[in-house]
Parts: sequence; C-alpha cells; structure tokens
Amino acid sequence: MDYRVLDTIRDFEDAFALEIAVWGLDPRDAVPVNMLRAIQHAGGAEIGAYDGDQIVGFTLGFPAKSADRSILWSHITGVHRAYQGRNIGFELKRQQREWALANGFDEIRWTFDPLQRGNANFNIHRLGATAETYLVDFYGTMVDEINRDDLPTDRVESVWRLRDSRVVQRMNAEPSAEELPDRPFLLMDRGFPEIVSLDTTVSEYFVQIPPSLSDLPTPDALLRWRIALRETLSNAFAQGYIAVDFTSMNAYLLRRL
Repeated sequence: MDYRVLDTIRDFEDAFALEIAVWGLDPRDAVPVNMLRAIQHAGGAEIGAYDGDQIVGFTLGFPAKSADRSILWSHITGVHRAYQGRNIGFELKRQQREWALANGFDEIRWTFDPLQRGNANFNIHRLGATAETYLVDFYGTMVDEINRDDLPTDRVESVWRLRDSRVVQRMNAEPSAEELPDRPFLLMDRGFPEIVSLDTTVSEYFVQIPPSLSDLPTPDALLRWRIALRETLSNAFAQGYIAVDFTSMNAYLLRRL
C-alpha cells in the first residue's frame, strides 16, 4: 500500500468518488473537488492510500484555530469497505500526524460519534486521543448509509496531542493488554442505559455503551442511548472529567484532572 499527499485534479476527483462509496453519501453532501483543491492550496492536506493506481482510503485536514492556538482540523478519514480491517485507517492517521508535525502543527482535532464503539476504540484507545467536549446534534440531519433514522448527530471532539508520550508510544506499538482498574460506572449497559449519579470526589469512572448499535431493537432504543450518553458525558465534561481511554468492556475511562 502506498501513501501520498493528493495534489492533482484527478486525485481530488478520485477522493470525491471514494467519499460517496465509503459513506453512501448523496453527492451534494460530499466535499466537492473544488473545495478539496482549495484546501490543498490554502495549507491543508489530503493524504491518500493507494493500491496500485486505485485510491482506497484518504484523510482530509485543514488549518484551524482552537482558542488562540493553530491546529489541524481533520474532517474526514475513510477507507473503502473492501479494504477495511487492514490497518489502513491507522496508517493514514500516522501519515497525517507526520505531515502535521512537518508543517508546524502539534495538535489535530476531529469529531466522532461517541455511540460508535469502533470509532471510540480507534480514536481514544488506538490513537491515544482524548475527549472533553460534547457537541449536540453537531451536523443536523444527515442522510447516508451510516446516519439513519433522523437521529441527532451528537459528536465528541477528539484532541490528538501529537507530541504527547502516550501518542508517541501508540504510534510505535499496539497498546498492551489492558489491566482494567476497579472503577465505578456512570453509565451501564443493562440491556438499556442505566445512569448513575456523579460524585466529583471520585477521580475515575467508566461510561459504557452498547457493543453494537445494529443489535438495538428499535430506533427508540437507539435514541434512548443517545440521550443517556449525551446527559452522562456532557455533565462529566462540565465537571472537569476527560475521556482518556476506551476499554474492552465497551466503556470510556473518564478521569478528573
């Protein structure tokens, strides 16, 4: 597999087509070719994964501000469904990190759906990002093959501090086997979401989510989980807790710093 920065109109056309294939998007909801070109020209980068001449994954990042700091905002990272499970997504993020450091950025941010177990594990556990901001219905209504049932598009904001020792370690090796701490739960999967009252004298909590959203019986059950996780994480973040890991129990580890 080859990885390179996209820089031609043909590259951007291929990336545009891949967006539609990965997410099942209406073309009007994909980042268009002219915007991909503008982002590249203005100091951002689209990095593609290639199997021969075929683009099979890419990540898109552009310069942004967080408070008074310059960061790289990573809007999209996706891999063609036929190529998923081959570590391509991880390598794309590694390549994006290297590009960011070489171009003066030491922090990358992006959003992800906190109810999606695979995203949580990849972003928080595998990459070593953290999260402390909850965004309610961030994108409004989205109609694609992933976002269905007109549910609120809640997101959390990942913070990837590129020089952090934990991040450096995880770029070089898979995280070792977990030694799970004995910590109380703020949210538990009892077949339904059960919320526990927050005690701010407790320094760490687990927040559990379902192992698979597709196994939830109805859209109402999914909405119930959405609202429960929104209440739990929003409250915890407001009290100074940060999501610092994601565990094999399908649970975020929150720590009050």
